[in-house]
Amino acid sequence: AGNVINTVSMMCVEDYLKCLEWVDTIGGLEGTIGRTKANYAKVREFVEANEWVDFLCEKEEERSMTSVCLVVKGISEEGIKDILSKMDKEEVGHDLGSYRDAPSGIRVWCGATVESQDVEIM
Repeated sequence: AGNVINTVSMMCVEDYLKCLEWVDTIGGLEGTIGRTKANYAKVREFVEANEWVDFLCEKEEERSMTSVCLVVKGISEEGIKDILSKMDKEEVGHDLGSYRDAPSGIRVWCGATVESQDVEIM
């Protein structure tokens, strides 16, 4: 018998195995891609229905479907920060601000770990 020196590493491996098991329950790779596309579609529908918001990346073929970055038209950076703060306090969404080096806006995670109805409600 040997000693396990790095218990944290073993916990990370166990977490990874649990994640793979979860992916299997949603249909494997195809399931994760389908969920991501469905989430992105909800954001795209919202953007198409509202003139005050747009995608930061104008070319859809270059746009990320997981970390979707939006610009808000006609609102100052402080105004956007206020909106994001209210969304956080109301538990509508958390950590929705733009990346540090990106223009001020909203960033929505649309990966497979998010439920489409949650993206739609937000």
